[in-house]
Amino acid sequence: MNNNFGFYISQIQVYGSLVKPATLSFSKGLNVISGLSDTGKSFVFGCINYMLGGGDIPKEIPEGYGYSNILLEIKTFSDKTYTLHRSMKGGNFSLKEVSLDKFMTQGISRELKSQHTGSSENISSFLLALSGFNDLYVKKNKNNEKRELSFRDIAKLILVDEERIITEKSPVYSGQFTDQPQEQSVLEILLTGKDAKGLEQIEDVKVFSSKIKGKIEFVDNLIKDLSDKLLNLEKENLIEKQSELQTKVDSLSIILSESSDRLSDLTKEKQDTFNSIHELRSKNILQEELLNRFVLLKEHYQSDLQRLEFITEGEEFFSQLNTIKCPLCGGDMDKDHYDCIIEEGKKSSSIIQSIEIEIEKIKNKLSDLASTMIQLEAEKKERNALLTDFNRHFDIINVQIDSIIEPVKSSTKQEIDILISQLSLIKEQDVLKEQLSSYYKQKALLEIELARKPQVGELSKGIGYNIYQGLCKIIEDILRRWKYPNIAAVNFDSTYRVFDIVINNKNRKAHGKGIRAITYTSFVVGLMDYCILNNLPHPRTIIIDSPLTTYHGKESNSAEDISRDMQEAFFLDLSNMALNKQLIILDNKDPNEALIAKINYIHFTGDKQRGRQGFFP
Repeated sequence: MNNNFGFYISQIQVYGSLVKPATLSFSKGLNVISGLSDTGKSFVFGCINYMLGGGDIPKEIPEGYGYSNILLEIKTFSDKTYTLHRSMKGGNFSLKEVSLDKFMTQGISRELKSQHTGSSENISSFLLALSGFNDLYVKKNKNNEKRELSFRDIAKLILVDEERIITEKSPVYSGQFTDQPQEQSVLEILLTGKDAKGLEQIEDVKVFSSKIKGKIEFVDNLIKDLSDKLLNLEKENLIEKQSELQTKVDSLSIILSESSDRLSDLTKEKQDTFNSIHELRSKNILQEELLNRFVLLKEHYQSDLQRLEFITEGEEFFSQLNTIKCPLCGGDMDKDHYDCIIEEGKKSSSIIQSIEIEIEKIKNKLSDLASTMIQLEAEKKERNALLTDFNRHFDIINVQIDSIIEPVKSSTKQEIDILISQLSLIKEQDVLKEQLSSYYKQKALLEIELARKPQVGELSKGIGYNIYQGLCKIIEDILRRWKYPNIAAVNFDSTYRVFDIVINNKNRKAHGKGIRAITYTSFVVGLMDYCILNNLPHPRTIIIDSPLTTYHGKESNSAEDISRDMQEAFFLDLSNMALNKQLIILDNKDPNEALIAKINYIHFTGDKQRGRQGFFP
């Protein structure tokens, strides 16, 4: 058997900056803190609950003025020591694996969130791990919705205050009706070790019905919209107009096709005309450049001709001169001089002849050049005439395209689009009718589904009555040792509303406050013993406020439901508690002197002059 599950509280200390710390020490087994009212017992309970993840800050009392922080030392049954720190104003925890007296000076601090979250760094996950609960889930409701187990679920069965101890409700229930399914699930985890992780979630009947009704309402709106649209289309008699519309579309399609073909032809003709215009303009540019060059060539020829004609005219003037003295020797122009002159004359005559020939060539070239230029001018004139015709034709084509073909094509296309839109509405009617039929089919299926409704999950699943009976046997043995009067049998009423032990065929809530308190105590102690006996997870520490002195509010405590013999048997039995668990009792009642030596006993006298006055120094 594994006795390492759980932990026990070894010390609690409340301290402040200007006050003396208030400290209590506890041990394994039975711990009793007794004393009169208003000595701090309930405050101690509140501090322990607060340090085990409770959300309620310990109530303020006059004696607590100046105290601001709490330290709680806990030890596991595998001999590990931890100290938790928390401000009395709320907030997260600080955790160190050291003893309480070394918390301020030693160890590495680890922050734990006060709320159970997805992260393991929270007080709930830390305490669950110490207690042996790992990755478990609680069934939240009858539809098997789940959530993670929190230590506060377990705390309801190990921390019992003076008001809850006398409740008429089940010890398993906290009082909220909506919490009952998950509180039963927590008991199932404790008694069987099985959680709700594997349960298949079932949709809530009300949520399911609302969802289906919402879908039906949505489909009804769609049906109404479609029906109205179909009715409007029907009023336009489009089906009767379908043939007429189609004939118009066909006729206009022919016109559109002809217009498109004519546009295609004109576009090609326009392109050809443009190409011809471009070609003629290019030739004009080329010939214009050629004429410019011919003009320059003509000027060059004329210049050469003028130069040659000047030479020939000079020769004629020289031949008309009279014989004179030889300009070389000054002598008479005799035969020798004449021979020289004749020879030079022959030479001169040969040059002149060549020049005249060249002049004739140039004149011939000028004549050819003039003919060519006349021809080029004639061709240019002819091209310009063609260019004028082509430009005129190009403009006519543009006018035909822009003013006739394009407007006809555009208007025809618009008319066709309008007609096709009207025809599409006729086809849309058929589609809308099919869609409307589909919506009615969906609605019929939803009505069937709404009538079917989802299956309701089991209220409590997995706890066999033999398990309840095993727990009841332990509780019965406890009550016999506590000298419960005339006990014959203890059973468990698993009815959803009751879910509590029945003693001698009488429900626990049918008894007075004192019996309800003692039987409540027997239930939580018996549950702890059952878990230990069956090696099941459990914190193995229980703190109970006033199990013997019942809470009467403002009433007197003089009327007791618990006999003196039963009180003594109660303390005697618990004083023999094994050291693999812990029970802390806070009560006005004291065990007898013989038992005090066997247990961890702390008494608050309420008197400054005698013993320990109360929790605070």
